[in-house]
Amino acid sequence: MPKITAQLEYLDETLMRVTPAIFAAGIDLNEDKNGHTSHLVITTVERQALIRTLKRSFGAKLNDKNQNYNVVSAVVLLSYLQNKGFKSSDEPW
Repeated sequence: MPKITAQLEYLDETLMRVTPAIFAAGIDLNEDKNGHTSHLVITTVERQALIRTLKRSFGAKLNDKNQNYNVVSAVVLLSYLQNKGFKSSDEPW
């Protein structure tokens, strides 16, 4: 049993470490007028649905001080979706 627990923890940590890369896969590589990749490949409705799902799924754990790897992954993804300045695919370029 300890070996399985260690393997699961390793998988959870790995997910946390690759979360920024998972988000990056959703960035539209077409540049805006300033030469930046500023848009996502999802629409505003899809983005808001993802944000709601993350908040509903993790709830108050998102504000806990001692978060496990899965919660940290959700916090990182929410941060990118809400605070990093990326626009949705249906927003003006």
